[in-house]
Amino acid sequence: MYLRLLTWNMNKGFARKSGHVTSLQPDIAILQEVRKECLHKTGLLPNAVWMGREGHHGLAAVAFGNWRINPVPIAVSENWFMPLVASNGTTSFQIVAVQVSAKGRYVPAALNAIAQLSDFIRTEPTLIAGDFNGSVKFPRKPPFGDVLAALGDLGLHSAWHGSMGEAHGQESRATYYRYLRAYEPSHIDYVFHPASLPVERITIGSFEASIKISDHAPIVVDFSV
Repeated sequence: MYLRLLTWNMNKGFARKSGHVTSLQPDIAILQEVRKECLHKTGLLPNAVWMGREGHHGLAAVAFGNWRINPVPIAVSENWFMPLVASNGTTSFQIVAVQVSAKGRYVPAALNAIAQLSDFIRTEPTLIAGDFNGSVKFPRKPPFGDVLAALGDLGLHSAWHGSMGEAHGQESRATYYRYLRAYEPSHIDYVFHPASLPVERITIGSFEASIKISDHAPIVVDFSV
């Protein structure tokens, strides 16, 4: 059996963009910059978990088909880290949906949240997916490599880099295009997975297709579960 996980920063306007998400046929979608009312307008709210302030853009996880997701009541002091359990009735696993938005302290925020969620991550197979706003190419202190190391200590590794055999900072596909410019690409969105949930297939949307919808490209991963 396979699980298709999608993560995509929608860059607002989700009500008119939701068809692009459903066309990718995810089982679970992790979506950033989505308003709760847009989930309601598109009929997705009953199968979604949303985090944010009413009337503002937030972080959403949406289940499709026979999959269901439920929030896990773990307090995380950093915003936009959402622990979940996904199940289809016979199989279940954990997810942490992510949108690192702590401007000026992206790496410290991620490290702090990972530390607070480490016990949760260790209990069951866990996928971590979302917009980390980080890359080893960015000259930050502490460096984004510290986030990769912290996740590695928990047995989690980037699905794209492991499947494609690419080093961090040398990606062949970007996930973000600043100001929608092809010449300003970055790889800042990730799906991290344990060895117990192997990757069968992974794709990242092209620049040409993605910029018609968002300044981020979608990552779609098929896992064997």
